Parts: sequence; C-alpha cells; structure tokens
Amino acid sequence: MKVPAGSVAVLAICLVLSPPLVAHAEYDSDFESLNAGRPLAGQDGWTRPTACVEDFLVYEYAGNGLGAPSNPIGGSKFIGALNPAGGIAGAIHSETFGSSLWTVAFDFYGRIGGLGDAGYFTIMNPAAPYLVNENMKICFKDYLGRLMVTYSLYDIDGYPITADCGFSPGPAWFWLDDATVWHRIWTTIDFATNRVTKLKIKNLATGVENDVEREDLYMRGGAAGPTYSPTAFRLTTDEYMDNPPVPCLAIDNLESREGAMGACCILDGSCRYTWEARCGELQGSYLGDAVPCDPNPCPTVPVRETTWGGLKTLYR
Repeated sequence: MKVPAGSVAVLAICLVLSPPLVAHAEYDSDFESLNAGRPLAGQDGWTRPTACVEDFLVYEYAGNGLGAPSNPIGGSKFIGALNPAGGIAGAIHSETFGSSLWTVAFDFYGRIGGLGDAGYFTIMNPAAPYLVNENMKICFKDYLGRLMVTYSLYDIDGYPITADCGFSPGPAWFWLDDATVWHRIWTTIDFATNRVTKLKIKNLATGVENDVEREDLYMRGGAAGPTYSPTAFRLTTDEYMDNPPVPCLAIDNLESREGAMGACCILDGSCRYTWEARCGELQGSYLGDAVPCDPNPCPTVPVRETTWGGLKTLYR
C-alpha cells in the first residue's frame, strides 16, 4: 500500500478498530442474491472494517461503474470497489476455519494505475494487535505497469519469505492482462500444520491453469503456529494517489470450504476445479482429489446434426 507520510497511523487505526463479527462457518456466494447498487456491508454477513474506510459495493456486470469486463463463469453481479483518493475501501466477513485442509477460492479482476495497487485479500484476526493481525495476504500489485499476484507468506521459523507481500509462485501469477480478463485463484491451507500447501490460478478467458504445491510455505507463526488464529477474511483496496486510470478490485464466486478439491465434470462437458460436495451441487461427476482441469479430462457432449422433422420423429 502506497501511503503518504503522516497517514500511516490513521489507516492503521481505521483497520484495527473493527466491529465485532458474527461467527460463520463455510462461505459460498456468487453474490446473485445481494442488492446491486448498495454497499456490501450489511448484506450476507459482511461489515465495513471501520467508519473511516469506504464501502465495497455490489455491482451488476451490465454497465458497471468499475469498467470490469464480463466474467465467463459469472452471473449478473459481483462485488468491488474503486480505490478512493486519500483513503481505502474495505469489507470484512467472519469465518470459522477448520482444523485441517481448507481452500479459499475466488474470481478476481484488478486494474492498476495512478501509482496504486489494485487491492488485497487477507486471512486475518481482527481482534489481534494491528502489526500481527494478518495471517496471510494475497496482493494484487502494480509491477512495472502490469498486474501481478503475490503473497505474504512465511518460512518454517515464522520469518517473512519476502518483504512487502512479494512472494510469487511463478510466471503464471505475473504480467497478467489486467484490462480485459478475469482470473480465478485457489489457496489451500493445512490448518493442522499452519502450512499453505497449494496455490493455483486460472485464466478464465483462455482456460489455462497453473498450480504450485510446496511444503515450505507457512502462514504467520511458521511451524509453531499463529499467536492469533484467523477468524475472518478481509478485502481492501490500495490508496489512489496519482492520475487515472483509478485502480480497482472486483471479486466474484467467493468460496471458503473445508476439504480437498479436484476436477468436476459438468453436464455441458466443461470442467470445474472444486470440492466434491460442490460438484454434487452442480450435478457433476467428481474425478478425484487433486485431479486437474487442464487439460480438460471431461468427455465432450456428443452433438448430432438433424432437422426439426427428424427430431420430431424420435418422439412419435
């Protein structure tokens, strides 16, 4: 976050004075049931971190004020925020994370510009002291004028792997086409060991996906575990300080669930990397834990050309 001198303390106070949150378990939302054109806070368990933080809003894709493109797997709505000049926008939702394998996944669109990053997704504990309340963070950053996804992660002893949320899993996470494309990312955490075991990203326009499995990535606290266990996830934008384009962050299809994931074949022949229970909800066929969707393992739906008359004869 690029913050002018003198405002660091103000923003710190804004983010530390979070209101009490109501406990929630697994979270799964495509935001279709929310009221478009209204603040996200007050809907579906979301709150605003403090009164001095601007709201995230619920948008309709059609003619949206963020300039976000259509999402190939989106419905009619998403959530997002423009980076307000001289401040930040934020939203927070409580989460009761499990004690074993857990994955947080969501679609994102980010636009950088004006010397500002797009924003951040943080797994955190709002009741913890400000300097240690973030267990891990995903950053949508400006890197030489292009969008880059990086992470704030730790080694086995609890030391930051890089400074300033600078860990990149690989080439698929940087030099993203931020102007026209939505991506989806997955972060898998083993809460029994405090390890981040798998990072995954998919370009929703091309269908190309990449993943990295590691044994040496940890959340805050390293192998010893956190002093303050995470109890929420938080969305924030960066501060906008220069000329247009104004940076923004948009999110859709946010899921936070316990258990392993794998390829799910949908009835139309497409593949969705998701949880087995979610695959059942989609009336799909689950191919097994960790089975990838790229290349597509699902059988194509056979199509036979015919005429209307030929079709009618099948049902006579």
